[in-house]
Amino acid sequence: VRSIDEKNGYRFPQIAEQEEQYNRLYATANRTLLIRAPHDHQEIIDEGAKLRHCVATYAKRVASGETVILFVRKKAAPDKPYFTLNIDPVDGNMIQCRGYQNCGMTDGVKNIVNTLIDRLSRRKETA
Repeated sequence: VRSIDEKNGYRFPQIAEQEEQYNRLYATANRTLLIRAPHDHQEIIDEGAKLRHCVATYAKRVASGETVILFVRKKAAPDKPYFTLNIDPVDGNMIQCRGYQNCGMTDGVKNIVNTLIDRLSRRKETA
């Protein structure tokens, strides 16, 4: 899948540079699911193509730090797109979380997302 952004000459190396920091801040796991940062711009493009939603259009906003995109994965298939999570980097609140063709969260996805949001909220309170 070719990136529309790449076709127009845009590349966002900042996304790859953010990965380690975002994983320290946001990575979460339970018995069956995990949340992690994207490796790079192309992985965000691929996520949108495979899940048939618009996350690829967020790449510029992710690169600038305006928004945070995270991937929810099944532990048994950590590289296979499952759900895409959008977090506000200022307040740590969820903006949206969508799966295939923009479907809503399953109970399991809600649980792990709530775990992350609760952790971010606690971190804000102690800061």
